[in-house]
Amino acid sequence: MANNIERATDTLTSGFYGRLDIFTGADRIDESNVLEEVNKALFWHAKNLNEETQLLWYRRGVQPILTRTKTRNKHVLNKVVLNLAGSVVDFKNGYFLTQPAYYIARNEDVQEPVKQLNEYLYRSGKLEADNDIVNWFHTVGKGCVLIEPTGDKEKPVAAYSLDPRQAFVVYSIRAGHRPMLGVNAVQVGEELYVDAYTENGVYRLFGSGKPDITTKADWPILPICTTITEALPNVIGKVPMVEYRYNSENMASFEIGIPLSNAINTSLSNRLDGLEQFVQSLMVIYNADLPEGEDSSTIKDSGILLLKSTGDQKSDIKILAEQLDQSQTQTLVDDITNNYYSICKMPIIRYGMKSTSDTGAASLSRDGWYQADNDARNTEDEFKRSNRYFDEIFIEILRMEGLLDLNISDFELQFVRNETSNVISKSQALLNLLTAGMNPVLAFAKSGISNDPISDVAMSEKWLEAKWGAGSTEKVDIVEDENDDTAV
Repeated sequence: MANNIERATDTLTSGFYGRLDIFTGADRIDESNVLEEVNKALFWHAKNLNEETQLLWYRRGVQPILTRTKTRNKHVLNKVVLNLAGSVVDFKNGYFLTQPAYYIARNEDVQEPVKQLNEYLYRSGKLEADNDIVNWFHTVGKGCVLIEPTGDKEKPVAAYSLDPRQAFVVYSIRAGHRPMLGVNAVQVGEELYVDAYTENGVYRLFGSGKPDITTKADWPILPICTTITEALPNVIGKVPMVEYRYNSENMASFEIGIPLSNAINTSLSNRLDGLEQFVQSLMVIYNADLPEGEDSSTIKDSGILLLKSTGDQKSDIKILAEQLDQSQTQTLVDDITNNYYSICKMPIIRYGMKSTSDTGAASLSRDGWYQADNDARNTEDEFKRSNRYFDEIFIEILRMEGLLDLNISDFELQFVRNETSNVISKSQALLNLLTAGMNPVLAFAKSGISNDPISDVAMSEKWLEAKWGAGSTEKVDIVEDENDDTAV
C-alpha cells in the first residue's frame, strides 16, 4: 500500500509505542462476513501502516532533523543525520540470525525424520524468508510469512515473506487469541486487491479507495473491499499466515531510542552551525564608511577592504564571533550515544578508551555484549512462540501429502549463535560434567558447547565410549530449561 517518502516526514516527530494487534469478536469468518471483517481490520491496520512506513524511512535516514527550520541566521542551517537506527538494525540482523535456524530432534528415535523435516524446510524457502522476517521486525516491529501447499513432491510446501505494511493477521478476542483471518492487501492506484485467508476458505477480494493512507489527526477515506471475486476452500484448516515479533510490544529494535537519536542529530547540526557561524562571522566597521561602489556582497567577494578615517576618529574593523565549545558538545554527544546504545541493547564502542585490567567476561559485560545476547534470547523466545504455529501448518501439509508423520513434541527450532564463544570455559564445564558421571547428552546441553546435543553425541558415540566406556551414550530425552543461562 502507501510507500511515500513525503508522507514519512509528516509525523516523524510523533511518538512510537509499538504496533497494534488486531482482534475480532467473530467466532467464524466465512463468505457471509469476510468483507465486513476485512474492512474493519483495514481501518485499524491504517495506524500500523502509517507508523511502519515512517519507521522504514527513519531506518533509511529520513529523520526529523531534515525538516529543521530556524528563526535566526537562516542562512546557516545544517541538517546532519547520524543514522544510528540503520546500524542497530544491521547489527541485530546479523547477531540474531548468524546462521539459519533449523530443527533438532528432542529424542534419538526421531533423528532421521527430523533430518527429512529440515530438508523440506530448506526446499520450502523458509530459511530465506527468515532473513526477510527478521529484517522486517527489527525495522517496524513485525514480520509476516505465508505458508501454502504446492502439490509438488520435491517442494511440497512454499513459504513466502510478506511486507507487514500489506500483510497482517486478525486474532480472536477469546482466550488463546487463535488466528481468525490473514490479510494481504495490495493497492494499485485506487484499486485494492486483497487475499483473505480464514480457517475454512481463501477469498480474493476487490475494492477501491484513496491510494495515500496516513494517520495524522484524522484518517482519510480508507480503501474498502466491495466484491468477492473468488472463493476457494482452505484444505489446511488453519489460517496460513504467521506474524513474528521483535518483542511483546511489537516495537522496532531502535524505536525506544528515537528521542535520543533525534537529540544527537540536533546536537551535531547545531555543532556544525556553530562552526560555520564562526567561519562566516559578522564584520563590524568603526568610524568609517564603505568606499564608493562597495557593499557587503562585494566585500565578501574581494576579501579585502580599504578604509579611510573620518575626522579625528580612527577607523577600525572587528570580527563579531563566538565559538561553540566543541569539547563540551562532544562530551554531550558521546553521553547520549552511549545511552542510546544501552537502551537499544547494543554493544558500546568506546573510542580512545585506555586499556584496563578487565578479564574477557568482565569486558563483555562492561561493553554491553551480554545485554545484546540476552536481548537476542528474548527475541528467540518470541520467534519460537510464533514459529510453533508455523510448525503445526508445516507438518500438517507434509502429513496430508503422505511424506512425513511427526508430532510437534518430536522437534524444536534451534538457533546457532555464539557456538565458539567462551569455548574454553564451556569445554571445561563439559569435562567436569562427564567426569561427575552425567550422561553425555545432558552434559553437552548443560555446558552450552552444543546447539544440537543429541545429534552431536550420536556422531561422537564411538569416541565417547572409547573414552568413558560402553553405555555412556545410552538414550536420553532432552527437555530444555528456558531459564538455563549456562550457554552464553
